[in-house]
Amino acid sequence: MLRLVVESAKINPPLTPPPRPCVSAYFRDVKKKTREVEGNNPTWNETLIWHLWNRPLQNDSFLQVILRDLGSIKKERFIGLATILLKPLVKKPREVLFVKDLALLNHSMKPTDCTITLHVAHMTNQDIEKTGDKDLLGITAGEVARQKLMVHSYVAHKELSSKPQHFQVQVKVFEARQLMGNNLKPLVKVVIGRKQYFTRTKMGNNPFFNEIFFQNFHEVPAKFYDDTILIQVINSSVMRYNAEIGRFQTDIGFIYHSPGHTLLRKWLGLCQPNEPSSGVRGYLKVTICALGVGDQAPVDQKMPYGADDNIQILKSTMVPINMAHLQFFIYCAEDLHLKKHQLVSPVLEVELIGEKLKTQVKTQTENPIWNQILTFQIQLPCLSSYIKFRVLDCTKSNCRDEIGTVSLSLNQISSTGAEMEGIYSGFLPCFGPSFLTLRGGKKAPFQIQEEGSSIPSSVKDGLEYRGRVFLELVTHITSIQDARMKDLSRDVTSVERQQNRQKYGLCVIFLSCTMMPNFKDLIQFEVSIGHYGNKMDLNYKPLISTTQYSPVIYDGNIYYYVPWYNTKPVVAVTSYWEDVSFRMNCLNLLHFTRDRLKANLDTLKSMRNPRDPALLLQWKKLLRELVEDCK
Repeated sequence: MLRLVVESAKINPPLTPPPRPCVSAYFRDVKKKTREVEGNNPTWNETLIWHLWNRPLQNDSFLQVILRDLGSIKKERFIGLATILLKPLVKKPREVLFVKDLALLNHSMKPTDCTITLHVAHMTNQDIEKTGDKDLLGITAGEVARQKLMVHSYVAHKELSSKPQHFQVQVKVFEARQLMGNNLKPLVKVVIGRKQYFTRTKMGNNPFFNEIFFQNFHEVPAKFYDDTILIQVINSSVMRYNAEIGRFQTDIGFIYHSPGHTLLRKWLGLCQPNEPSSGVRGYLKVTICALGVGDQAPVDQKMPYGADDNIQILKSTMVPINMAHLQFFIYCAEDLHLKKHQLVSPVLEVELIGEKLKTQVKTQTENPIWNQILTFQIQLPCLSSYIKFRVLDCTKSNCRDEIGTVSLSLNQISSTGAEMEGIYSGFLPCFGPSFLTLRGGKKAPFQIQEEGSSIPSSVKDGLEYRGRVFLELVTHITSIQDARMKDLSRDVTSVERQQNRQKYGLCVIFLSCTMMPNFKDLIQFEVSIGHYGNKMDLNYKPLISTTQYSPVIYDGNIYYYVPWYNTKPVVAVTSYWEDVSFRMNCLNLLHFTRDRLKANLDTLKSMRNPRDPALLLQWKKLLRELVEDCK
């Protein structure tokens, strides 16, 4: 059972004459509302109850509250709305989710000065039996019978008009993620009523579209609400009968009766209509509006990269949820520097789809050893594109000083694969055990504000080397009963600590330096790998890693250059790193096989005459070399 206690609200600026506000709350399309209280600072202290029956709370469950003025000259006046995510109650069902002075949103989904205070609790049957208060349930036996017979997607609305009216439907397609298949060239087909629209064709499993479509209607409301919106993602590079990747379908009435007549930046779970048991086949981010006369479309502002952490997925109830557990084996880190000649107290934070887990804090060390396992539960395919790692300095109590960050792209460590005989050839996320390089400090002197842009690592994580983290990622499909955070066994850690390192040398020759600004002082260049070659780091022995000091000379036009002429500076850096030749050897073999196969295919295609006697010889050569390379 879900219990909502609506305490109070503040209406700012105050309304004149004094309003009679009422709070309407929606949970799973079941509406409850409080009584009317007069004033700009109403206090209800009223309890609203929803019975969950056999549908427990999920990570994407939410409550929507709408504050209305029922005392105005009109029938009612909208003041603001808010959405409360119930994910904290799923993780900790015994706790109470207290929300104080939550800002309400207007029709344009922008924050207002109006606030509401409430708290939400998840009550079990044992909690109800302990209270022994039947009035706490706030529901009669007749209402129980009616709710059992009610379809969860049904909402009772006021009587509809029989006269045709003007409506408009807007569908904006932002992006898709984790689409099933290989070598995709996806496009989105949007069917609004009986009109079809298509986006431009993109490439890859995570394409960006950023296109909007409009459709006008002049119909009676009942017929308008029954019209459907069908959104299909199609692979344009294959035959039409097998081109559909997945679809999402809903009726316009569901959109129109949503808060603000809008689904704002929602992720749609795509599925196959003939095979709903195959699960989610990708995600599509859209905004859908169904507007009548006088309705204002919300202002859908551009959001910075990674701004939508609170993700809600809409999908058919027939589609099963495929869950998996991602286990991060966090071993150790090295070379963690934040300030000169000052030790840090590091903690590693892992973030995935807005959820964060942290390791233990290691005090006063730049080479911490954690040996911990962090476990995340996710839905497959995973909606997030990146796993973010942050190392924080907890020397101060707030743990806000960031030492360095690194992002791991899920597209590089997993694959959905292609469908062959009903089975997908992809693989689950896996990584390591290996090092990830941390970066921080000053970032590149340009910014990418809009979502959908390619994000270089220097923009996300900074330019300075801040150390490395040694970790491993393993994915399990079966259920894991272990705690979300636990320590590694000694047998595992003793093996992972034995990392063989070899000595490597780097030689750099500077050939020229032009188009420089006017430096007043002499300049020099430094080459470093990690902290090797960094003259400012006294923990490493000095190396010949810098050029000699040189002036800059005006080139007679705009810029300056360094006068090296025939004497080119040379620097050399020696360093010690792990031996990963076994990985590079496998990669080189794959590249060699690919290059030789491509060269033989190009030669074969260049033979235009099918009766050429060399054609058969070239074909036999291609097969022979391919068999040799695959052995």
